Amino acid sequence: MNKLLFVKFIVICLLFSGNALAINKCIGDKGKVSFQDKPCPENSKSNSTYSAKTSPNKSLNSRIDNPEEFFEQYIQLSDNFDLAVGALYSDNAKIHSYRVYSQGFERSMKVTGAQWKQLLIKAMPLAKAKNDKSSFTNVDISQQDENYKIKADRYSLVKCYQDTGYYMIIAPRSGGGFHVIEEYMQTQPQSNC
Repeated sequence: MNKLLFVKFIVICLLFSGNALAINKCIGDKGKVSFQDKPCPENSKSNSTYSAKTSPNKSLNSRIDNPEEFFEQYIQLSDNFDLAVGALYSDNAKIHSYRVYSQGFERSMKVTGAQWKQLLIKAMPLAKAKNDKSSFTNVDISQQDENYKIKADRYSLVKCYQDTGYYMIIAPRSGGGFHVIEEYMQTQPQSNC
């Protein structure tokens, strides 16, 4: 399989995120802020909930300054198969994909954000035709200096498999807001449905 076709397939099967997402902001007893899709522990100082389902469907806002709203926007754009999702990526972003085949063959691939944006233009109509979406659970957003790491279990609704290694790292964008500087996903070609 040629490299471009393989990357297109990955984009079609795995990138697009969907379904409702509620994120709780929790502040622990030592002041550590975390974001998760489960209720905050009883000893948390805060329990704010952010929900993609209750938020109005916004057009691209590149100046979103909090990570949970950024991830919400990512999900909304992906769920709507909106090419504007590409604008959420830095051109220098590192997009990693690890794929495991049923025969045990493994393959990893890395592309830049600029390459990813070009693949989105070609793959988005195919993903929309297949209604290829993912849902996210066990969402955890942790701050790493100025950046945030968003980890989640990503479930492919089309192929019925779970990617427990999914993450994205977002960094401040000059002029405000965030952009994706790194993303990792695990994929498989076969369906478990």
